Amino acid sequence: MEFKTGKWTREKLETAKQELDAIFAEAVKGPGGSFNRKSVQAIQEARFDIADLIINIVEETFLLTDPTALLVDSTTGNLGDIELYREQSSALRMVNRAIGSKPISQRLQFNERNIVTAQKEVAVEVPLEKVASGSVTPSQMATNMAIAIQRDRISTTVQAIDDAVSATPDRTGLSGWNLRYTGFTQPNFDKAIDGIMDESESPTVFGRHSVLAPTIRAFTGFGLENLDILTERGIIGSYHGAGILTVKDQYNKYVGSHVIRNDRAYVVGGTKGAISKTVDVGFLDYVTVDERTATFAAGRRVEYGTLVWDPLRYRVITA
Repeated sequence: MEFKTGKWTREKLETAKQELDAIFAEAVKGPGGSFNRKSVQAIQEARFDIADLIINIVEETFLLTDPTALLVDSTTGNLGDIELYREQSSALRMVNRAIGSKPISQRLQFNERNIVTAQKEVAVEVPLEKVASGSVTPSQMATNMAIAIQRDRISTTVQAIDDAVSATPDRTGLSGWNLRYTGFTQPNFDKAIDGIMDESESPTVFGRHSVLAPTIRAFTGFGLENLDILTERGIIGSYHGAGILTVKDQYNKYVGSHVIRNDRAYVVGGTKGAISKTVDVGFLDYVTVDERTATFAAGRRVEYGTLVWDPLRYRVITA
């Protein structure tokens, strides 16, 4: 399991936010704290520096807290490319040989699937009067853009897995061992985790705190565990060798909802059965200032999609 890491630490991220707000403060306010009549022109002149800071803040905030590496592998691509995911579908086998006989040739077979992506954007505008009065800061804009992207990435990734995993038997060949289970019971969690460990390693149970914590705390074998790599992405515990991750900051009071449903828990191993493709469309990002309306606007455009190529590498437990 590898998390994509950014260039900045959390301390550097906070410093960049302060730098962004300072650029606006210097542009909007004149000597002695008075309003600068040329503030719009000053922001226009600094908009490339502003754009660079905003986009970096958005990207680094997302990377520091993105938990989707627990669920899927990742890849990147270029705009307009059609990328096919190749999955080996056959294996070589040993065959008996008669003395003097010709060899029985074998070939590896592959399936190819297209990773479908969708382009999305998050754009925000703020009147310069709000910035001048201090009621809105540019760093708030950037942080909320990152939150919007993260919420969408998590929800679309989890939904893709949920849609792909059907109520069919797993590959263990044992009776009652399936890909989906109904009921947050210890036997169901045991079978889901053991089914994953039968073909993979380092399983993780992923879900909302209200789903996982009250249930698993009561299980024999559960213990608290802190791993540095996960402290920014959730609260971690351990149950029978599986990490327990409850996603942080799920609820957004402005949106009025959680990202993940409260009737689902997901189990995934270190070997993923899905791949998330991100296309770099950063050249479409923008920062503008409308002098007529005295409005500052920023937009971040992204493109991504998830292909679940092997649903049997996941388990879903529903209430």
